[in-house]
Amino acid sequence: MDEAQSPKIRLTRPDLVAGAILIIVVVSGLVYGLTRFTVFALRNVRHNSTKTLVHALHNYHDDHGSFPPALIRDERVNPMHSWRTLIEPYMADIMDDPDLFPPYDWSSPSTSVQNEAYFEEHRFRDMAGYQVLAVVGPETAWSESGTRSMKDFKDGTRNTLLAIAIRSTGVRWRDPVDATLSEEGSLTVNGEPVDLKEAYLILADGSVRFIEDPDQFDSTLLRALLTIDGGEEVPYDW
Repeated sequence: MDEAQSPKIRLTRPDLVAGAILIIVVVSGLVYGLTRFTVFALRNVRHNSTKTLVHALHNYHDDHGSFPPALIRDERVNPMHSWRTLIEPYMADIMDDPDLFPPYDWSSPSTSVQNEAYFEEHRFRDMAGYQVLAVVGPETAWSESGTRSMKDFKDGTRNTLLAIAIRSTGVRWRDPVDATLSEEGSLTVNGEPVDLKEAYLILADGSVRFIEDPDQFDSTLLRALLTIDGGEEVPYDW
């Protein structure tokens, strides 16, 4: 006796189209979900990195009585070393990783052949595509010459911006280059305007704020945060 044959399933063109649409919707949903997960994971990495950095700055302040200078110059006033290089030992100590940063030759500038070779060998990458910059200016937390300490922040540490983390500007971790605040209140890096879209604002009290849309961030508030003793009113819940 012949076994009963299974009925054949015939798919019509509308069935195939509907199936294709369903697959596209499912795959799109998975891609969107994975993309959102990656975005939030990277934000978490950057947020934790900024917290480590501000902790290192505070530890440096505890040891030296001030924050580091924005940069160190040679006898001809040429930029030699960045403040970021000065806090490397503190960051490595916090992370309990003595090999977090490559060696550094303090007798030569950061752009020397030896220091470039050290950095290329180690391939240290910070902040997952972002760069942490001080904002240098006569009214900011970073003086063009000399250093600042907590007691200089007359506006209070919660109202004083210590650094910003922004999308890569081409400034490398050890480059003695930072953002500057003009008299008109604009932020620039190497003469180019700073884009604060999805930026991290690192405050002197150790807190970190994420700015998703700079258009929703009052420029008056930004300047108030950048000045250390301007006496501007800063909303508590900004």
